[in-house]
Amino acid sequence: MTKRYIVKLGEIAEIKTGLVLNRKKALNKEKSFKYNTLTLKSLKKNGFINADELEDFFSGETLNDSYLTHTNDIVLRLSEPNTVAYISDKTKNILVPSQFCILRRKNHEFNFEFLAWYLNSEAVKNQLKKSSIGSTLPIVTTGYLNEFSI
Repeated sequence: MTKRYIVKLGEIAEIKTGLVLNRKKALNKEKSFKYNTLTLKSLKKNGFINADELEDFFSGETLNDSYLTHTNDIVLRLSEPNTVAYISDKTKNILVPSQFCILRRKNHEFNFEFLAWYLNSEAVKNQLKKSSIGSTLPIVTTGYLNEFSI
């Protein structure tokens, strides 16, 4: 008989909401810092990021590195269809806005590429849909994600 282990997502990943871009938007593009920014269009249903769909964002200051994607991160769209993307070397250093959250590994025993595939499954998307809050644009909260059992 195979043992089954259940772990909460928050035990294996630091879960952080992306940056509210309006708070950091540059007033003057001449004196700004340019970032490639993830968009709802750039995160494809199959879990890949289309680099051609990234948008430029100009910040009035250098942004905290924690809002940029790192290799082995997972990015999750907080609203439906709750698409997930695994971040590879090709998709690192992308600014993540507040419509997404970043899952960053706490424990290196877990394969985050597999976790991204699992989180992108229809079964998980259905669970996330049921737990979404709000009426205009239902979203999944990071509190729910921290307690989400795998």
